[in-house]
Amino acid sequence: MHQDHRTGREQMSERLRKFYDQDPEADPAASLKRFLADPLRPQDDKGRFRPNSLLVLLLTFLVVAIGTFFYFSYRQ
Repeated sequence: MHQDHRTGREQMSERLRKFYDQDPEADPAASLKRFLADPLRPQDDKGRFRPNSLLVLLLTFLVVAIGTFFYFSYRQ
């Protein structure tokens, strides 16, 4: 009976692996790519990845703000 219980665990582990391999939500890289993609058109006409324009704009403002901070902090 103990052997059957162990086999059940191995089968369940294999079933869980198969289930999570098919589930796109379980893949962190795919989830991050979906989060960073444009919600209206995630791919351009050539099928390439298209980033969210709001995130690109926020990143640009962040880089400009950090550059301005360093410019005025280290200017003598």
